Amino acid sequence: LAQSEGLDGAGDITVNLDDFVRGGSGTGIGLQLLGGSDNLVTTNTSLSAVSGMALQGGAGNDRIVNNGLVFGNIDLSGGDNRFLNSLGATYLTFDRIILRDSLLSRMAAGSVSAQAVALAGGAATFTNDGLLRLGLEGPSWPLDLAAGETFGDLDGLVEAKNNVYYGARVISTVELDGHFVQTATGKTLFDVAFGPYASDRVNVSGDAVVSGEIGVNLLWLENARPLTLFATGGQGVAGDYNIASTLALNYSLTGDGEGVHLSVDSDFGLDHMRPNERRLGGHMDSALQEGGANGIGRLMAALGN
Repeated sequence: LAQSEGLDGAGDITVNLDDFVRGGSGTGIGLQLLGGSDNLVTTNTSLSAVSGMALQGGAGNDRIVNNGLVFGNIDLSGGDNRFLNSLGATYLTFDRIILRDSLLSRMAAGSVSAQAVALAGGAATFTNDGLLRLGLEGPSWPLDLAAGETFGDLDGLVEAKNNVYYGARVISTVELDGHFVQTATGKTLFDVAFGPYASDRVNVSGDAVVSGEIGVNLLWLENARPLTLFATGGQGVAGDYNIASTLALNYSLTGDGEGVHLSVDSDFGLDHMRPNERRLGGHMDSALQEGGANGIGRLMAALGN
């Protein structure tokens, strides 16, 4: 707990975390800020809580710089707040990142034009220069989701008080109240399912501007319909990005007023294959374009990875 409040006004709060910090269960918090004016928190090691609430702010203007590891949720509430996930740092999400007052968020939603999108380091902005992990990563060999197989977790890895992965799940839907900007050095990891099953997703109340790298792990592939990675209340922008292609799949991003979306283009009938193999590959491509190929969704994802 870091606090600065008084009859003569609040002073600035400065916190440098150089040790492992883990809050308790229930209502436990890794680090809580009360009051203050222009506050700065720098974490250089690990910040988390058994409860999942890594960091909670208050009425002050909170600037958070993560140079280490942060696991779980953050809620900075009131004030002029911003979060920087630095180059070399890692943030692993649970389900929410609150960077501004919810009433202001509702008033601002949808009001930002493509000519005035969020900037790195700006107010109410999560800036990713480092690695953003949307929960745990799914297996590289897909599960049989159609048969009801479910993802495991790491809750039993060690005792909860020492387990920073306690509460993290493979599929992470994150409610981000504010803006999201990923720069050229940033990378976000997504588990994605092209079909009826859930994918990682960030619901951003403001803008999402995505450059840098997007890591894609296929969980299911039964169609080639665009998949929303970042849904926005403001503007979605695909900047100077990179997504690694596989032997048969090429990915691309598009941005619009609804968010930032992932598209896939398949070529399973590669030129170097034998004629029968090319014909089979062509049928697989056609099945994806047609959609509804649930019976081969797992196989296609495995081949696509």
